[in-house]
Amino acid sequence: MSVVTVSIQLSPLTAWPSTTFRIAHRISSGSELLNSSDAGATRSQHNYLRPRVKPGRVASQVPRIGPSQEQLNTVRQQLLEANAQAVSERVKVEAVANDIGRKDTLLVERKPELQKIETLFSEANTQAANAVNEAAKLGSDNIKLTDELKIANRQLARAESSALVAE
Repeated sequence: MSVVTVSIQLSPLTAWPSTTFRIAHRISSGSELLNSSDAGATRSQHNYLRPRVKPGRVASQVPRIGPSQEQLNTVRQQLLEANAQAVSERVKVEAVANDIGRKDTLLVERKPELQKIETLFSEANTQAANAVNEAAKLGSDNIKLTDELKIANRQLARAESSALVAE
């Protein structure tokens, strides 16, 4: 019986530490697990985790990760990426919600000022309309006065011409 030490390096995604197994190797009948660095594990767990070393092979020829383990690692990586993306989206949503909350707060704070501005605006519109009406009245009065001035100038011109003729 010979003892072979096999080191199995698992992917960091599996969350299992690098473990060294001591395997008692019987050249004639295959390998049998006798001792492990993980004393708390059951025999079936060790059988699942340990590599199958066949007679005539060296430990470096033992496959490190099987296809199902690769698929599991791929799925775990995808889950980690999806989780990171979900966290990123959650942060974005919270930022938008905070921004909306700040805008709502500003709107509530500024509402009295906005109402005051609206009141001032309506008063300014009223004053502007009154000023336009007053200007229209003054324009009308100006036209009347201009017409009266023309009439008075004509009468004055007639009176002067008749006074000159009479002399």
